[in-house]
Amino acid sequence: MTQFVAGQGAFSGDANGAAHDFPGGTGTLQANYTSGTGTLTMHVSLDGGTTYNSGGSSVQLTGSGLFNFTLPPCKVRMVMSASASPVVQYWLGAPTSA
Repeated sequence: MTQFVAGQGAFSGDANGAAHDFPGGTGTLQANYTSGTGTLTMHVSLDGGTTYNSGGSSVQLTGSGLFNFTLPPCKVRMVMSASASPVVQYWLGAPTSA
């Protein structure tokens, strides 16, 4: 499966990240923690961005790493919480065809 970057972003404190359109299928989230700490959690909206729900601990990172996930077409955003001086970048990969 070929992937493209559906979204990317960075955090330097607790915040909701920008919404990214996810085309559906199996995607990958990769994060790089340069310094600090915090919990990076994927939130998903199935109603066009009106309501976001946390994916829970199965789609969380507390340090550099990656995970795969499978979702229908939706909006996805990353949320940084419980952070202490984080410098974190993330990349969201999506399939080229759902």
